[in-house]
Order: sequence, then structure tokens, then C-alpha cells
Amino acid sequence: MFRIASDNNIDEYADSVSEFIRTCVEDVVPIATIKTFPNQKPWIDGSIRVKLKARTTAFNQGKVTGNMTEYKQCNYSLCKAIKQAKRQYRDKVESQFKGSDTRGM
Repeated sequence: MFRIASDNNIDEYADSVSEFIRTCVEDVVPIATIKTFPNQKPWIDGSIRVKLKARTTAFNQGKVTGNMTEYKQCNYSLCKAIKQAKRQYRDKVESQFKGSDTRGM
């Protein structure tokens, strides 16, 4: 298929094969867009953002109703999640330095 289209020219043959592979990859591999901000902490992930948003919502509702118990529960849950995420991040970084693999540092 590619050899016929290239007329025995190796450059055209290589270009057509690589273009076909590139097209197949673009069709099959999904593209994900990830937003990162320069002031974003490395241990903050989606679950912590959800809990942070829930805490903010609970605070705003608590100001209106005067009942801050839900806010306190959300705040406690958020603090525990942040501590756990920091611990996991610290363990991950420490494990990179413990190994003899210099490429992973």
C-alpha cells in the first residue's frame, strides 16, 4: 500500500508510513488537558479540592442559618485529608531518595 504510493522513493515511503502511524495514534490515544498553577501544592489532588469546596459551601450556609456544625465536620474532614495527602507525598519523595536510581530524583 505505501510502497506503491512512494514510487520506490525511500523518503516518500518513510514519510507516508510515519504519517499513517501519526494519524492512527491521534485517532486512538485520548488527549487529556490538565491545568496546573505555579502556586499549586503537589499534594493537592481532586479529592482535596472537592472537600475544600464542600467546606466553603458549608461555611456560607452556616453564616446564613447560624448552624456551623456541618462546617466544623467539613473542616475536620479537610484537615485529615490534607494531613494524609502530605504524608503520602512525603513518603513518595523519601522513597525516591532512598533508592539508588538517580534518574528518578
